[in-house]
Amino acid sequence: MATNNLKTILQDEGLKQSELKTHGGCPLCIATINRTANGKETPAPTSLVKIVRALNRAIIVAGGTRQYEVLDVFPNYPQKQHNGTNPNNRSH
Repeated sequence: MATNNLKTILQDEGLKQSELKTHGGCPLCIATINRTANGKETPAPTSLVKIVRALNRAIIVAGGTRQYEVLDVFPNYPQKQHNGTNPNNRSH
């Protein structure tokens, strides 16, 4: 499985995995978020983008200001664009 920085970033930001769903609005199930954070699963590239968007929203809700790019969280993310969109674009 690909390595990622999700678990470390969540700890650094003082967030729980469940807050990606409750505060960040992540559409993925908690089990998928957990498996991803623990390096047991690598979701589709579009799901990785959803996780990072939810992470950024959860940080704002928690009063933080740091925002992450996909490659900050998932350094092995395929660097090509998907479906004509830039995976690092934070617009919704």
